[in-house]
Amino acid sequence: MNISIVTDVTLNGTSVPQGSGELSVSSGNTLQIIGSHLGDAGLKATSLIGDPTAPLSTVALANIGSVTVDASGASITVNITMNGRITRLLRADDDTLVYSFE
Repeated sequence: MNISIVTDVTLNGTSVPQGSGELSVSSGNTLQIIGSHLGDAGLKATSLIGDPTAPLSTVALANIGSVTVDASGASITVNITMNGRITRLLRADDDTLVYSFE
């Protein structure tokens, strides 16, 4: 099994470091996840969508926008289609934490 490694995340071209706090996203934003083996297992996001009092939930990236994985698996681009906050990125197959904004 290849290990998905995230080396950088950008929102609209601006790097968002780990530990920088919840990532606020809005419809029309572009989230790019850069690393290696990202397409092998896919990724999920722990997020709060819509209502700010709603509980966090873990969802497939496709639930927050349209997803494109480059052929090499070195980047995933998500064109955001909702408003909310993202706290973590996880492997889709086993929920291993790969990037935390908290």
